[in-house]
Amino acid sequence: MLTRRFKGAMAILSITPTYVFHNSTPYDLHVSASLFHPVTHRAQTGLHTPLVIEHAPSQTSMPLPFCEHIEMEGTGETVQALSLRTSCEDRRWSLPLSSDFVRHSFALPTSNEMYLKAVLTMHEHSNTIYIVASIDPSPRLLIQNHTQQHLEIVEESTGGVHSFPQKLPPAQEVSYEPPTYAKQYPIVFDEEVTHSKAVNQTKEKLARVAVKFRLDRTQLDAEDEGTEMEWSDPFYLSSGSDRVISIPEGDSMLVSTHKRGTTLHLSLLPTGPAASFLPISSTTEVDSPISSVKVEMAIDLRLEQMVICIDDETTEDFELIQEILQVIVDGASLQFSNGVGSGGSSLELTVDSFHINNMMERDGGDFAVTVIPRAHHHRRASLIDSEPTPLASLSVHYSPHSPNLIELIRISLRPLTLQLEDELLNRLKCVAASYSNPGVLRTPLPGRKNRQGSTVTPKLVLAEAERDVIPLAVTKLVIESAAFYLNARISLRVLLSCNDSPFRFSRYELRNIYSNWTEVSQTVASRYVMSTIAHIGWLLGSLELIGSPGTFIQNVGRGLRDLVTLPYQGLTRSPTWFLLGIGQGTMSFIQHFSSGALGSVTSMASSISHNMERLSLDPHHVSYQTQQRQQRPATHFTRGLVSGASSLGLSLMSAVAGIVEQPMQSYHQIEGPVSPAVAAQSILKGVGKGLLGAVTKPVGGVMELVSQTGQGLMHGTGLAKRLSHKPVVVQSFTGSVTRISLQCSSTACAIKLGGDVPLLLSTPVRYTTPNGTTNPALLLLTHERIYLLDSTKNTFQQTFSVCDHSLNERDSGASNPDEVEIEIVANSTQPTEMPRFHKVEYFLRQSCEKRSSAESIGVAQLAASPTLDWSDPELEEADQASDRAGVKFLIPTHHAAQLLSLFNSLSRLPLNPHTAFPVHRTVKSASFFSTTSK
Repeated sequence: MLTRRFKGAMAILSITPTYVFHNSTPYDLHVSASLFHPVTHRAQTGLHTPLVIEHAPSQTSMPLPFCEHIEMEGTGETVQALSLRTSCEDRRWSLPLSSDFVRHSFALPTSNEMYLKAVLTMHEHSNTIYIVASIDPSPRLLIQNHTQQHLEIVEESTGGVHSFPQKLPPAQEVSYEPPTYAKQYPIVFDEEVTHSKAVNQTKEKLARVAVKFRLDRTQLDAEDEGTEMEWSDPFYLSSGSDRVISIPEGDSMLVSTHKRGTTLHLSLLPTGPAASFLPISSTTEVDSPISSVKVEMAIDLRLEQMVICIDDETTEDFELIQEILQVIVDGASLQFSNGVGSGGSSLELTVDSFHINNMMERDGGDFAVTVIPRAHHHRRASLIDSEPTPLASLSVHYSPHSPNLIELIRISLRPLTLQLEDELLNRLKCVAASYSNPGVLRTPLPGRKNRQGSTVTPKLVLAEAERDVIPLAVTKLVIESAAFYLNARISLRVLLSCNDSPFRFSRYELRNIYSNWTEVSQTVASRYVMSTIAHIGWLLGSLELIGSPGTFIQNVGRGLRDLVTLPYQGLTRSPTWFLLGIGQGTMSFIQHFSSGALGSVTSMASSISHNMERLSLDPHHVSYQTQQRQQRPATHFTRGLVSGASSLGLSLMSAVAGIVEQPMQSYHQIEGPVSPAVAAQSILKGVGKGLLGAVTKPVGGVMELVSQTGQGLMHGTGLAKRLSHKPVVVQSFTGSVTRISLQCSSTACAIKLGGDVPLLLSTPVRYTTPNGTTNPALLLLTHERIYLLDSTKNTFQQTFSVCDHSLNERDSGASNPDEVEIEIVANSTQPTEMPRFHKVEYFLRQSCEKRSSAESIGVAQLAASPTLDWSDPELEEADQASDRAGVKFLIPTHHAAQLLSLFNSLSRLPLNPHTAFPVHRTVKSASFFSTTSK
């Protein structure tokens, strides 16, 4: 393929292959073009010299120079077909395979007269079609020929290259996928989106897929080889059906079908008393009895509370790091069972509660909570006690016959309240953008050439091929009905806000899915996008600028519902409960009606007040009013009335003062030389701002009085509830935790001392105290020092300079051969003056060098203050102790050689050896708590 692109005034021509073949099978493949006539069902293979593509355990692939359009004689039709085989000695080729399919299973001939179950997947990347051949673990159709006849099978009513028959040798198992099945992958049929008539036609077509059989003419005598054989009557593929088929010029046979997982097994059995049954020759080794034994396993995990903090660390000042969001998950439960002896495997995941606290609310945000369960602040009135249900649940049940078939996926979610503001979204966008690397090339690099012109297959293509080899097979996908209630604040030219806008989604169900996760997720997402668009009317009706009529209608509707349902619930129990239901229903109606009416007026006044403040063009007035709302929230009627009256008074004074202040500010803001025309223009501009503020500020103050008074009345009477941060319950640690708490695991801890000094080695040791006792400790090696941290006291024990000390391995005569004794001895020369660092930051990251899992030891749990002064008495005392004498410690044998090698290399480096070691980029993180399972 020849492509052209322009860069400035230069045209760049690129020659890229149109088709590239990647071999993921464990065999070397021979690929050749094939020509097939749709009328005579005869194929011409080997039209070009076969291209040998070796097994590629790496990411290499080979361009196909002959996979082009081929014109068939006498028909004028063009096809794109490939045939494959595993040996040049074998004359058998696979059936012609077209690039029209995304996924197509086929039978791959092998050198031992057998067939492998293979699959061909097509992927387009950068205007190149990648063809990937793999072993098929779950073919759509498996045919077992137990007869003595050489047969052929083909799907009925298919033409072109897709109607080429598949050979069925005796006593062999052959995979075959009807073209109708292959064409439907990876389409997901959504009965709610697609027209029902088209869906019914497709389902009927898939249900009536029929195949037919005939004798293999290539196995006939020489005089009968050119004879055209007739086909048998069609046989419809359906599970659990048996039928006797008569083969023209051959014997009758019994066709039996049964489905196991996603594979339909078709058994061809001989009929008649003289017929002999041929067993299937297996191409795979028989599993040993030990490997076939399944052990029953059940996992039940529960996490009472998990807190995830998202901080903004884009600032250079460490002390200005701000917490943005706080995600709190309560009651997370995971249950898994492999289902040995009781059916298929099952997975259950539930979450009792889920909150997202908006920590920016303290700095001017409108909402304290971003996500909160609806039931936590808006409980539905009822006389019948119901058991609490989880907030979210995911249930997955696998088929007992096949691990690749999921019988049921059920997702449920209780109503949630979402509170979003543009300031929070912009802040999160900036934080996410800080992790992007602008230096990474976004254009695809040309393929690197390997042996014999092979190129490197993109990782995305290999990932898609792995996804399509084992398709997502789901019998039933159910997403229960869900509801979201949106409160939003968006600042455009004016402040647009909505209050309690409902988004309700009905129950969604998909059946008989045979696709991939990408296609299924796109189908589900498109359905919910269309449902969201259908709720735009409710969103517009919930705008506070017009009084939120939609919210008022919802409140009245809830009141009428309680007025009817509560007496009915009481009537089903007793007359006393009936009277109680009437009373509570009437009270609920009055509360909802009052809340809707008062909330409509309050929200409209609040929206007008905010917009009037913006129209005044006085940023100082806007910031001051915002600050007053945060410092004096209207928690009850009196406070709301006082706050509203104060805002009105300040607005009136600001309106009067702005007539004089705004012209003066405009005049003083002039930069450079002041000419009379510029000065007059600035003064007139200030006069305009002052006059505009004289109108908008009093109006905004009056609306603020109405808004604050209404909010105070609603909060004081209980008609409205102010959402606040969910408190985080932090349980105390067992044991003493002072300045630093460290625990060993398979993750390394990097220490940054002022500059960029990563941790080179972290290993547990046992050091010997002066009184002869042995205590556990943690040894940390950096470019300049060795630190010994007492594991029992969580304190620094001793520190040693790399330049002023040396390590000597001693023969301790210990009984444990897995430990080596090492002594740190001070050098005889004058100690080198080392630079002092006053701040230390702890970051979790991977080790600086590749180590095996058995050798990788580091820090897993870390709870420390963000800054640590290295001149504190604790470290000073440790330094003095290290200057007075050395120390002996026992270190694991597999870490002793590594420690000595690193230490000797560091001792020979200059004073500032930082540039001699590669420094890996670390991800910044504030102080946190992490939980690890042992």
